[in-house]
Amino acid sequence: MQIQNINSTNFNGGYKFIGMSAEARAELGNVVKKGKTIYDSFQGNPNDVFMVAKDNFHKAILLFIQKHNLKCQYYPEVKSSMNFKLGHPEQLEQIIETQTPEEIVFDEETDKELSEYQRRTYVNQHEKDYLPNILDILKLDMDAGTCREKRGVKIFQNKNHTKDIYVSPPDKNNKHYVKVFSKVSSSDPNTVKLYEINLSPENKVVDYTNRFDKWSDFNRNFENTLLK
Repeated sequence: MQIQNINSTNFNGGYKFIGMSAEARAELGNVVKKGKTIYDSFQGNPNDVFMVAKDNFHKAILLFIQKHNLKCQYYPEVKSSMNFKLGHPEQLEQIIETQTPEEIVFDEETDKELSEYQRRTYVNQHEKDYLPNILDILKLDMDAGTCREKRGVKIFQNKNHTKDIYVSPPDKNNKHYVKVFSKVSSSDPNTVKLYEINLSPENKVVDYTNRFDKWSDFNRNFENTLLK
C-alpha cells in the first residue's frame, strides 16, 4: 500500500472508513453537510463507510479522521464530479476495483496545516462577535464599506474616515492587538495608538501607545497572530 502525506490544497478523492464506530458515523454528516455522497455497509461490510466529498471539505475530514483515530483508505481518483447516486454504490465499487488505495499519514507538516485551518475556521466563525466588542471597548466605529481582511487582520476606516484601524485575530491566549492611525491632524499628539485587548474573561485593555520601549514587542505579538 502506498503511503502519502496529505498536505496539498489539491487533495481530493474518496474515503473508505473501515470499522467505523457508531459515534463517528453519527458525527460524519455534520463534518460535511453538503457536497458529499455516503454509502453505509460498503461492499457488504456493516461498519465500513465510503464517502465522496468536494475538495473544500478535505481538511475538515482530516481533522475528523484524526479526532476519532479512524482507519481510512484514500482513493485519489474518486471524485465528487463522477455523480455517484445515493443508495447505488455499484459504479463506485467497480471504479475502486482497479485502484490502489493510499493510507493517510499525519506528520508534523500536516498537523501544522490543520492547526492553521482550525485557527482560520475559528476566526471566520467568531469575528462577527469579537469585532463589535472591540470597537465598543475602544469607542471606535467602522465604515463597513472600507473593511477588508488580510491574513485574518480586519483593516478599515472609521465612519468619518479620520482613522485607519487594524484589528488582529486572536492569539492562542485570546488576545487581540489593535492599531489606530490618525489620518488628520488633531490636538492629540499620538497619531498612532496601540492596544492589547483580552476579551475573556473581563475585557482587559493594555494601552501601549506611550510605552515606546514595548512597541517592538507589541508589533511582534501582532505579527504572530497572522493567519498563514
